[in-house]
Amino acid sequence: TYVDAEGEPARLNAIVEEAFSRMGEDLQLEVMRQAFLGSGLLSGDLDGELAFIDLGSKKSSFLYSESYLPLLLYVSSKSEDVKQIRLIPHLDRNRVAIENRFANTPKFRLIKDIKWSRNPSSFDAFRQLADDRAPYLMTSYLLVDEFNRLLRADGEEMLHYSAAPLVK
Repeated sequence: TYVDAEGEPARLNAIVEEAFSRMGEDLQLEVMRQAFLGSGLLSGDLDGELAFIDLGSKKSSFLYSESYLPLLLYVSSKSEDVKQIRLIPHLDRNRVAIENRFANTPKFRLIKDIKWSRNPSSFDAFRQLADDRAPYLMTSYLLVDEFNRLLRADGEEMLHYSAAPLVK
């Protein structure tokens, strides 16, 4: 419900549309895969990205707005034991599903004591957790919270998450 191309409520789309409307600027939003988005920005075919999440270095050829939504990465799990995890070293020797856009940054590449299960999308990372291929998933608190809202509506068991964000 944060970014959507199918006509469903999309909160980030609404924030950005309102901001551009107040500036009197025309705006066309399109949901794209990360690989196409990156090449579109580099080639100049696209003017910008609204849901930019990257823990890598900022590119000097791009301009960045101030953050309008915090990125808080928590570890989530089907097990309530995840509530005891407060620091990244608490995950040592465990398999943790994570999206490529986080895993492929220096912040995570340097952490060798965790068995990272790298995934191309949020869906794939959640699938690792759902299929019990990884007992933990590191992702945005907002995404886990939204996923739990959907699980609650279907009467399903919700995910648990660490007591604090492991990355801010």
